[in-house]
Order: sequence, then C-alpha cells, then structure tokens
Amino acid sequence: MIKKGDVIKVLVPGRASGLVLLCLGSAALAGARGITDTTSSPYVKLKSVDFDSVRWTEGFWAQRFKKCKEVTLPHLYKLAADPNYGHALTNLRIAAGLEEGEFAGTHWQDAWVYKWLEAAAAAYGVTKDAHLDKLMDGTIDVIAKAQQDDGYIASQITVRGWKRFQNPHHHECYTMGHLITAACIHHRITQKTNFLDVARRTADYLCEQFKGKNPRMAHFPRNPSVVMAAVELYRNTGQQRYLELANTVIDMRGAFPNGSDLSQDRVPLRKEREVVGHAVFYNGEFKLRQETDYPWHGTVHLAVEKAPQDRTINLRIPGWAERAKLLINGKPVRFDVQPGTYACVAHEWSSGDEITLQLSMEARLLVAHPKVEEARNQVAVVRGPIVYCLESVDLPEGVKISDVVIPYDITLRPCFDEQLLGGITVLQGQARVFNEADWLHQLYRELTPQEPKKVAIKLIPYYAWANRGVSEMTVWLPLAR
Repeated sequence: MIKKGDVIKVLVPGRASGLVLLCLGSAALAGARGITDTTSSPYVKLKSVDFDSVRWTEGFWAQRFKKCKEVTLPHLYKLAADPNYGHALTNLRIAAGLEEGEFAGTHWQDAWVYKWLEAAAAAYGVTKDAHLDKLMDGTIDVIAKAQQDDGYIASQITVRGWKRFQNPHHHECYTMGHLITAACIHHRITQKTNFLDVARRTADYLCEQFKGKNPRMAHFPRNPSVVMAAVELYRNTGQQRYLELANTVIDMRGAFPNGSDLSQDRVPLRKEREVVGHAVFYNGEFKLRQETDYPWHGTVHLAVEKAPQDRTINLRIPGWAERAKLLINGKPVRFDVQPGTYACVAHEWSSGDEITLQLSMEARLLVAHPKVEEARNQVAVVRGPIVYCLESVDLPEGVKISDVVIPYDITLRPCFDEQLLGGITVLQGQARVFNEADWLHQLYRELTPQEPKKVAIKLIPYYAWANRGVSEMTVWLPLAR
C-alpha cells in the first residue's frame, strides 16, 4: 500500500498527452484521493493514483483539460442555473424553499447538478481554484436545504408534491446515486464533509427502503448508479451497511417478476450471462517523465527519474495497436506486447533509464457487422485511437457529403495542422464523387450509369467537428470496391 509522501509524477512536455495507464509495482499503486479509492480492497490488482500525482503540461489532453476548466464547466453551470433554460439548480432551490416556482425538465434533472459537482471537484483537485471551491460550496448548500428530514432528495418528486417511488421512470434512485458518488469525489479531493454529510443521510434513507429486500423497491434502481454510489460511500466511510446496500440491490436485480432486458432485470443479475439494456509500486518512490505527441504520433518516451530497482512497469497496449514495439534504452526487448493487454516490463531500474513504446499509426478503414444495415457497404476511418469524420466545410463548393465515395484502396496521408481547431492531425486523400441528380417529386427511378469524378478530401477528428459554423458531418462513408 502506498504511504504518505510517496510520489508518482508524469510530466508531459511538448505536444503531449497521456497514452499509457501506468501500473507500477509488482503489487499495486494506491491513492486514497484517486477517482476510485481501492486502497483497502483486497482483491483489486490495479489501483488509481492520487489526483495531484499527474499533471498535463501541454498538448492534446492539456488543451482538453484547459477547455473543460475554462469553458465547459462555467458554461454547464450557467445553463444549470438558468431558470429559463436548464432550470436544474432552480428545481433544487424551489425544493429547498429558497424560491417559488414549478418543476421543469426531465425526471433526472437533479443529476445534472451532481455530475457538474463531480467534474468541478475533479478540476479543483488539480487547480485549487478558490472561485470554483466557493461555487461548489454554494451549490452544496442548496442541495443540503433541498434534502428532506429523512434523507430523501429528488426535486422531481418533492416540488410537484408527488408520492415517492410510484414509478421507476421517475429516476429517484438514479439521481440520488449520482449525488452520493459526486459527494465521495468531493470529499476525497477537498477533505470537506458538507456534501458527504448529505450523501450519508441519503444513503441511510436508501438503506431503510431496501432493507429486507423490500419487493416494493424491486424495479426502482433502473440504472446502476445506486450500486456504484453505495460502494464508493463504503470506501469513503468504511461503514459496512453501505456495502450491504449495494449487495442488496444487486441481489434484487432480476429476482422479481415483470423485469425486462431493457433494464437488465429479466433474470437474476448474478446469474446473467449476457449484456443487454439500452444503449504501481509497493513502497519506495517511482517518478517518471512522459514525452509524446500521441495521439498524433505513435512514439511514447518514458524517462525514469527515480525508481526502486526491481519494480515492474505495466504499459497498456491499446486494442487497435498491432505491431507495437517496446524498447529499453534504445534496445528492443522480448516482453510480450499484445494488443489489448498490459506489457509487463520488469527491469533493474536506475535513474536515466528510458522506455520507448512505438505504436503503428496508419489510417485504417473499419466496417460494421453486416446486420448493422445502415452501415452496410460503408466504412469509417480511424487512425490510432481517433475516429475521423468528413465535414461539409472541407469539401469543394457544389459537392455534398452524400456525393462522396471512398475507394477501397484509398491512401490517406496524415498532416498536422497547427492552426486548425487548436492543432490537429488531418487525413488527406483522393475520394470519388457521384453527383446526385434532382430527386424532386421522385422516390424511385432507374439506375443511370455515371463516371465518378476525383475529389480531394480532408478528414478531421470526430471530436473536433461543429466548430466552424453550420455544417454537415458523417463518420460512415460509402465504399467503392
């Protein structure tokens, strides 16, 4: 188990981002302030590091984090607090008696606020932003006032004056589960108990409702948030009753009649055999510096700055990474490097050692299962971990997305464009165009032979689309064999 004062840092200079999940040590690396606290879980093999053990300095993930902190979190809070748009915080303020009004939004609107708090806490764990801390405290104060005396909290019910647990679609357990999980993360990062106190009262209320496998509650946790929340609260507090709550909900899942595959409760969950439903070091100090242009390039350098001599480093090899290569101090190693596994690198480490992971980054065409009818005879383009798309703003005037066809032997050349969308690698190549004739007042017509024309295309990462004005986009493109 990691001790106070143990450190792991991954410093990422250059256009860098995280690739590998580093699992250091023959046992595990543990963090009491990680996203998931499994420091006391006897059967867990891999354990998360503390929030402040890793920093993105520049590059892909640093840009994503910066945007989340400076744009996404403030924007989502603004929407949640807007009574004319999100109304999520307004619902809780009404439930708290802080203002008058009617409930608005979905049955799971409260979860918007709880998920925002979880994300805000994670950002605060890195930035220690005093304004964000104050905003969280103010929001938690509203939630605490909205909570009923017995621990129940669900503004979609209390504001409307409805009876509790009348319909599983009202999502009471779902929203309370997200409250508890968010509170656990908030407590681990801030060490404050204001939100955790609310969560414990909520969990105690749920313990009473599910006590004795109450058949009235059989179908109410339609989503697994209560199970995950109860486990996390057990990890935070050490209180056995919360772990028993999680087990009770699991035992009840599918054990009562009238379940369905939609909610994965048609058969007892512990007997389920298919997924259905809707959509490290032990002691010592290990310090690494990671340098990479991933996900744009496939080479990852890890420099050992401090390390016990006989520790194992486990590098995650992505499932798509065929022909991955691993080198120590520039020399190939014989460790098994298979896609979708961990490469266990055992070595007598010393300061200055270098590990290099080389991943093949060719653009690839993916096809869907033939029974996915809407994707039949179409391909998606991926490169490394990135899914690409075609956006209409990158096509010549007069060419529509629906006109473009991808040759089966297309050559797609990667090109890093530092000025485009914050700096991205685009894929360029020659496609074909079949210009559609006018279909006005026609549903069917005879096929007319047509010679395709060549067209230069530029594909961008899917995550980056819809940032250049109104446009059309597609991931799946017709294939010309």
